Amino acid sequence: MKYLYIISGLLVFVGAALALVKLTVAPYLFSVGILGWMVYKYFTQYDGDNIRYKRLQRMFFASSILQVACACLMFREENLWTLLLLVSVILDLYVSFMMKSEE
Repeated sequence: MKYLYIISGLLVFVGAALALVKLTVAPYLFSVGILGWMVYKYFTQYDGDNIRYKRLQRMFFASSILQVACACLMFREENLWTLLLLVSVILDLYVSFMMKSEE
């Protein structure tokens, strides 16, 4: 699963960078990377009783929804995808740091 996360992250990064240059392959790379991230997030869900972890998992889900919307906007060639990606990344960073501090 670790490699899936790394490869998906690279695809998302390359897809976003290529989208800034307006290459046609960028939305496809980005979408495949987002799909890999969603699979990773699905298989690393928390099943315990801690309410904070459950709340953080819901935030991860909200971030995934924003990333899918971001990919859709990339296909439609709208510039709003950059804002959605920024919000999604900030949300992911917050959740990652909070999960590390809870351990």
